[in-house]
Formats: sequence, C-alpha cells, structure tokens
Amino acid sequence: MQIETSIILPGGWHYKDPAGYRIPLRGELPGAKEVISALMQYRLENNIAVNDPQCDLEEYVCQNFPQWCRKGAGSPPINLNPVQGRNVDSVITWANALYTTQGRLQLVPQREAEQRATICEQCPAQMMWENDCPPCVTSAQRLLSILRQGRDTAVGQASTLHGCSLYKWDNRTAVHIDKVHLNTPEVGAPPPCWAKAL
Repeated sequence: MQIETSIILPGGWHYKDPAGYRIPLRGELPGAKEVISALMQYRLENNIAVNDPQCDLEEYVCQNFPQWCRKGAGSPPINLNPVQGRNVDSVITWANALYTTQGRLQLVPQREAEQRATICEQCPAQMMWENDCPPCVTSAQRLLSILRQGRDTAVGQASTLHGCSLYKWDNRTAVHIDKVHLNTPEVGAPPPCWAKAL
C-alpha cells in the first residue's frame, strides 16, 4: 500500500501515533520523507523501537485520509535506512541496544580501556559522528556517558576518539565495554583492531 506524496495532507504533512502524540508537535513538515525521518529520530531519542516508520506513516494516512492512499505498486517506497543515514543515528541505535542491558553491563579494567583507546585513536576507520544534528548528538552523549558509567580514557578526554565506521559504535564508549556485550562480526577491520580479536 502506497500513499500519494505529491499532495499535502489536511493539516500538512504529519503523523499521529496511537496514543495521539503528533509529529511535528505543531505545524507541518515539507513531505512524507521528512515525517518518516522525524518519526525515526523521535523513537531513537526516546529509546522506542524504531520498527518501520514508513509503514507506520502509510498506515496512518490510509486509515485517516483514504483518498490519499493507493493500492498496488504505485511509486517506489521512500528509502530511509537509519543505518545508512547519519552517523549519529548509527551510534544512537548501538547505544540504545546496549542500554537494554544497562543494569548488567560489564566494563573492562581501566588499563585495558586505555590500550583499546590508543589503538582506536590511530585507526583509519574512525568516523566523525558528533557533527550531525546537535540535539541528537547531545542526547547520544548523555546516553553514552551513562553506559560507560562516567569513565573516560586519557585519549578520550582529548576528544580524539570518535565513532567506528565499521562497527557503527562510539569508540570512546566501546573501549570500556566488556566483549560479552559487543557484537563484532567480520567487517574487514585492520589488523591492530582490538575488536577484531574478540
């Protein structure tokens, strides 16, 4: 089922969840793609399962404005994959997944964290994620600080640790996390990588 994206919904482009929360809270967004992006961001920032924002928007439109809903192939779906989008979204997704184990999260000894941080600092796979959406970055940094229990490494305090473009996490936090909580598939990490050895 597809929605007609060349028109403007009554009240402008928006979404209301089953509880009645409206995105955006007031006004409207330019189009369906922006509504899907805002819905995904709202869920990530509030530790709500992202699920399928596009499907949720289509269902909302088809139930409330059936004349803007068309069955069949129609136009291709809007492609908005958070993992292939902004780096901050990848980091928030990783942090939210870790947060579910927060009470049982084990950290490595400080010495091991320092060794890991030294390796990450010089790795070519580091990615900047802190320059995306400032409110999203602030939310992510607050969550990441909770996950690492306020700990830091000498390298991390110098702000030379960023994200990992291969494992899609925040290096400043990951260096403190015990291997039992880290998913480290084969992603072609360079030989010195500590995560590759887990």
